[in-house]
Amino acid sequence: MELFLIVFLPLIGSIISGFFGKILGLKLSHFISCVFILTSSFLSAYLFYLTLNGHQAENLYLLDWINSGSIEASWTLRFDALTSVMLVVVTSVSALVHIYSIGYMSHDPYQFRFFSYLSFFTFAMLMLVTSDNLLQLFFGWEGVGLASYLLIGFWYEKPSANAAAMKAFIVNRVGDCRRPSSRAGRVSYNHNHCDRRSKRTLDGKGDQKSGTFNQGDGLCSGC
Repeated sequence: MELFLIVFLPLIGSIISGFFGKILGLKLSHFISCVFILTSSFLSAYLFYLTLNGHQAENLYLLDWINSGSIEASWTLRFDALTSVMLVVVTSVSALVHIYSIGYMSHDPYQFRFFSYLSFFTFAMLMLVTSDNLLQLFFGWEGVGLASYLLIGFWYEKPSANAAAMKAFIVNRVGDCRRPSSRAGRVSYNHNHCDRRSKRTLDGKGDQKSGTFNQGDGLCSGC
């Protein structure tokens, strides 16, 4: 339950600030956004404390995302030692940014929109660090890219802000193109490497002692 609240409280804060900020008023909107982020930060610290005391890794299943033939992908939040560290980093930094932005953006008439983008950025980062599969990781990555584009181009009246936002968008797209090709190259390398090692084993070039081969000359189990 704690992990669910950590991830989705920023999203709820983003929706409230973006769609109901003007109705609630500036102070109440700030209060809700900051309290939700601080709650996520405190819960992250609590889970990190549990991890230090031997809490085991676990997956929080939410729903089925893709189920088509042999392709299955669920919407699952993964929690382990690395995730607990990243949750503390993301939520604590985001909480400080939210609090600082109250004064930094005090002159801006569109603060509701800014805090909505900021909370959505936090949600996307949390989805990224808790992802349990590549599709979910890609969703979080794209969410971070979208939030970055919106935040960088927040003052869209300025040509410099528009140019910087477009640059960030293009760089993110380049990263999207490089990720599949780099992963395909890695898979190809592992496959070829395993083939060579398997051939060496089948040719009998390993050091045969008591009918066994040297470790590393046998079939590659990591293919």
